[in-house]
Amino acid sequence: MAGNGPSRRYQPRSGPCFRYAFWSGGAAGRLAGQRHRDHGSRRRHVDRRRARRAAASDFGPPILPLGRRAAGALVALTHRSGGGGGQHVDVSAQASIVTSLAHAPTFVDMLGVVPGRVGSGISGRSVHGGTYRAFWRCKDGHINFIIYGGPAGRRTNKALVEWMREKDLDLGFLAGIDWDTYDPIMADQAEIDRVEAPIAIFFETVTKAEFLDGAFRREMLGYPVSTVADIAADPQLEARGYWRDLPTADGDSERHCGAFLRVDGARPSLSVKTDDNRTILRDLGLVDTEIDALAAGQEAAAE
Repeated sequence: MAGNGPSRRYQPRSGPCFRYAFWSGGAAGRLAGQRHRDHGSRRRHVDRRRARRAAASDFGPPILPLGRRAAGALVALTHRSGGGGGQHVDVSAQASIVTSLAHAPTFVDMLGVVPGRVGSGISGRSVHGGTYRAFWRCKDGHINFIIYGGPAGRRTNKALVEWMREKDLDLGFLAGIDWDTYDPIMADQAEIDRVEAPIAIFFETVTKAEFLDGAFRREMLGYPVSTVADIAADPQLEARGYWRDLPTADGDSERHCGAFLRVDGARPSLSVKTDDNRTILRDLGLVDTEIDALAAGQEAAAE
């Protein structure tokens, strides 16, 4: 838990596990969950106001913190089901986030440089300060693709060039690259631009679906940028029975996202939309005494 403030806990015998983490500094007293909602759309970044040492300020999808929090919650719930006692799950938000900052902490520690965000590109992959493109235009939207090094990057880059040859496209600067020895880290911005120029032309000849299919068959790194319409038409979600059609007040129906997990082979059902929190919590399995205790705890936390 980052910060020095107290943590509110709710530990009924059979209820859910809650954890609130307070942040120190200018955000003292604010819930970490609220901070994530405020800044969740911002990608990797470090606080420029602290020139002497970088500190995490904003972050994207908190995969590692969620994983550690979930693991701690599962252990606590297992312990409670056996002995009935509660536990306080304490996870450091700052320590969890450091690893998701990728190269930023290393740049600060070794070079004294604070890398910043570069829009649709990605910094920190060139020792000369060059920026690689991360998002590219295609026929019907955008594709996420980055020139990588290492074994996975070599395989991807070779497959990409071969794909371009199949389409009889001009390889330009790519034609002279030996991907077995090429190191993207050593490229300056001028070289990066020459590498990316023919790739940009290639991507504009394919749709998102064509790229995804071709990249999958060639074992390449790269992904289409999905819109809400793309997600709604995703064949995997349809095959998994993810969507749920719920009735509306006028007798029609609306399509909603289903539960993200299956329990004993079945996806939990959804209820009709309601603003009644008690009804929602009952659907989640809580009884009235637990809902009352939860409400009392939330009121205490707000004071």
